[in-house]
Amino acid sequence: MRRLWMTAFLTAAAFTAHTTAAHADAGLREYKEAMRPFTPVIAAWTAEAQSFGDAALTKPELVCKPEIAEMARRGGSIAIDVAGTAAPDALAMAHVDLANAFVEMSYALDHACGAADPLARTLAPSVVKAQRALGAIRRFVDDGIAPIELPSPGPAHETN
Repeated sequence: MRRLWMTAFLTAAAFTAHTTAAHADAGLREYKEAMRPFTPVIAAWTAEAQSFGDAALTKPELVCKPEIAEMARRGGSIAIDVAGTAAPDALAMAHVDLANAFVEMSYALDHACGAADPLARTLAPSVVKAQRALGAIRRFVDDGIAPIELPSPGPAHETN
């Protein structure tokens, strides 16, 4: 079961990068319409996973309950949904980061039972990654503010 999750999540992560790059020219209106009702679901699941990890610090037996497998399954489903949603160029990296964070969080939840590290510590980097990516996506979806990409300095900008 654990190998199946790992294989599924790594496949989803690779699929995310390919899908996002292949469909980066998605219409902005369609993207906003698809993501507007989905962002609250993403935020709620992230908060739920983080709260579960925090609760497991005081009650470590929680990580071996059947509910954690369901939570991991829902997180994996969200990762697949995010991967299947074409993102505009300006949000491509935030979109990939969000999908990958969900893959990582779902994997951590699924493998928490018997793990040496507390779940909260395992989840923390992925929660931060998800919150940062979701923030960029929400600013765009809710306010129409796309992240700006500054050109990297090239040979013409070098000083001697």
